[in-house]
Amino acid sequence: AFPLIATAQTDTTLLTQLMQVYEKNDRAMMSIALSEKGKKVYARAIGYADLSRQQRADTLTQYHIGSITKMFTATMIFQLIEEGKLGLDTRLDHFFPSLPNSKQITIGLLLNHRSGLYNFTDDSLYERYQQLTKTKQQMLDLFASQTPEFEPDTKSSYSNTNYVLLGYILEVLTGKSYAENLQQRICTKIGLMHTVVAQSGRRSATEADSYTWAQQWKRAIETD
Repeated sequence: AFPLIATAQTDTTLLTQLMQVYEKNDRAMMSIALSEKGKKVYARAIGYADLSRQQRADTLTQYHIGSITKMFTATMIFQLIEEGKLGLDTRLDHFFPSLPNSKQITIGLLLNHRSGLYNFTDDSLYERYQQLTKTKQQMLDLFASQTPEFEPDTKSSYSNTNYVLLGYILEVLTGKSYAENLQQRICTKIGLMHTVVAQSGRRSATEADSYTWAQQWKRAIETD
């Protein structure tokens, strides 16, 4: 797809053909938009926002982005660094001293997945509670109870725990929720009119269900 997208900057014919192949063979449900020099040159949606109701996706459909959220979190952490409220070498024990190795773990290690903190979503128990609302303290207690995978800064291993903690630190330093920070620090500044923090149990008319492919599309289990 990437060579086609490069070509699509001046001619979207090939990209349209690619999307048609995906749609005809039922191999993707997605929206795509391309811009060139600040002007939108292509927008298309295929598949369904709600398969059970046969509600098709369109170019205003909102999708749950999962770990792409980390891009926003990291951006806001670097904003705090620019504001002098935080440093890459600030230690985790300044905020959450009960966590394992908190005196050795820095903001930089959290950002780069080098903290060694156990990835809580790898826990076999995760599936039992992932759809339930957990308080910040409940999550911190969970993190504190899990054995680290390695000593800080000796390896790199993807861990969602790192970025949940960075989100909490953002809230501690600003006194505002993650959702409020996202709107004020990123969305309103660059015109992301339809980017919001999802709310469990509340669905907007433009919000898509999540699906996974297993010989057919199946509704995916979502995380609170």
